[in-house]
Amino acid sequence: MSFNRILKNFAAVMTIIFAGQNLFAAPPHSWDKKPNSYFWRVYGTSPKLIRYLPPHDRGWKHTDVRKVKVPKSRPIPRVAFGKGGPAGLGMIDKVEIPLELLEESGYSRNAAEVRVGIPFPRYGLYSLKNMRIRRPDGYEIPAQFAELSRWPDGSLRFVLASFSANLKAREKAVWKLEAGTKITAAKKRSAVKVTETSEKFLIDTGSITTEISKTNFQLPVNVAVKGKKAGGFKNMTIVTADGRKLRPSGKPDRLVIEEEGSEHVTFLSEGKMLPAGKHGSYKYQVRMRFRRNSPIIKMEIGFINADLEYEYSDIKEVYCELESVHGSRNVSAGLGKRSIHGKSIRQMTWNKVANGRSNLNGTLESWFALNTNNKKERISVAIGDAAKLWPKGVSSDGKTFRIELLPPLPDKNFGKDFPHQVAYCFVGGNHRHKWGMKFVTPVLVDFSGSSLPILAAESDRQVVAVLPPAWYEKCGVFIGANATVPGVDAKINEMLKYNDLAAEADIESGYFNYGDWFGERSRNWGNNEYDTPYSYFCQMSVPATASSTVWLWQAQDIRRIRISSMPLSIPGSWAACPITASATTEPQTTPLLTGVPPGPISQRPPPITATPGSGACFQRSC
Repeated sequence: MSFNRILKNFAAVMTIIFAGQNLFAAPPHSWDKKPNSYFWRVYGTSPKLIRYLPPHDRGWKHTDVRKVKVPKSRPIPRVAFGKGGPAGLGMIDKVEIPLELLEESGYSRNAAEVRVGIPFPRYGLYSLKNMRIRRPDGYEIPAQFAELSRWPDGSLRFVLASFSANLKAREKAVWKLEAGTKITAAKKRSAVKVTETSEKFLIDTGSITTEISKTNFQLPVNVAVKGKKAGGFKNMTIVTADGRKLRPSGKPDRLVIEEEGSEHVTFLSEGKMLPAGKHGSYKYQVRMRFRRNSPIIKMEIGFINADLEYEYSDIKEVYCELESVHGSRNVSAGLGKRSIHGKSIRQMTWNKVANGRSNLNGTLESWFALNTNNKKERISVAIGDAAKLWPKGVSSDGKTFRIELLPPLPDKNFGKDFPHQVAYCFVGGNHRHKWGMKFVTPVLVDFSGSSLPILAAESDRQVVAVLPPAWYEKCGVFIGANATVPGVDAKINEMLKYNDLAAEADIESGYFNYGDWFGERSRNWGNNEYDTPYSYFCQMSVPATASSTVWLWQAQDIRRIRISSMPLSIPGSWAACPITASATTEPQTTPLLTGVPPGPISQRPPPITATPGSGACFQRSC
């Protein structure tokens, strides 16, 4: 056969293949026929190749994609916090596992929350009753244990340990977990009390009491500190570009207790934000954690854009409203070495702060004080990494306070002078969200008004427990992972430092921009491209030396916008998602950082494809 004949046959085959691909492609949008200058895209490195859609164009309509066949979705993976099996069984009589704790915020902590996943070898142990935590001085402390996964024979594979640690500023200390059939934990102390009625949950931590409604969901209401009424949350609101105010739709679709034990209780609430549009609405997903003897309410507040009328939804602002029994006077925040005060304080860009009508240079701390009319009373608030995940802020209108998860933008030109990697979600004076997209904001609230820097430390610099590399190797929970290899740790640390410097230079910040990418295939718009964090995970899961903490803070950046329904702060790290992927490609289920159960989730099954707004993945748009 001649070369020309082979070439012609090859061309014919390729024509058939590409024609076949077009049969399954999404219907063309009107802009496909328009010049490249019309819509945003990124090819190469020249800024000249980047263009944006005009404000009036909200992308595809639901009619453009509704005929595209979507593969059947898989169920959302959820962690079941089990109670373990019978005591006294297993091949481990007694083992001491060192837990290296490091205080990194620079503030002494009387009760720093520690959550760490502990692996165990097959046949080792079956019961949670056969383990306990000891301080460096040998004193046993109260701890809560939950089963995360089991080996095929029923023995424990991963256990989530939760406890409070007293640490001085910058202190490094080695605590111990003792486990084995010969170990019996001391009797538990008083726990967080939860009383359920037909209409609500009543929570008593020993420091505060509060309520969560089962019939008309709001964030915790009727908060009392040491028996004295303090206030509570009022509204959780999304204001759309056309002025609609979306709020929780009464009875939640789901309200459950995810974790319950002697040290803390975690609630999960999911539901719709109404009134809805013609083709769906936003959904909310909120986790609320209450710790024993603590006045702090720790929340992760998430919203999913399930409005499918257009590819993009434009939002004016998103806020949570709360009130104090002493009224609302003003708000305060830390800027450098000083405090600033006013009716509103907002981190609007990576280096600009709006204090009322004044614009200041710098970055805020993560803490905010909501000052009441009683000068002796305030509400302390921390918004996780507020300065990096801008725009964020707080405000007072003289009656109530607002925690501004997405503050109103100052004008229609906001973002036009930003670098392209942080400009694409600000359009015409609004926040632009892609359909199916979810964003999460960690918020800590203390109605007793306790120490602001420590509250921020609990938000941004959680104490991480580091286990010995040899223990992971002995347990065999990470297949193929070996103990430390000489020289590898130093190289990985060098790479991490370079990665941080590059992120700083590229201004990789903003609430839609930790690991974000956009423009691939000319119209993808994503966040949390998982290649980099997963690669570092493979390197840093074992060996788990102290240098791992650098990676854990890197992973903390990934948690903010995710496609997950996993609980906040899964063991040993902040990367609380079993799925870290782009907004417009099917996410991969991958093993996580220290302590996450590598059972079915870690076997790297085929990609998940789920419906928009499910919390499991984002709508495909390419």
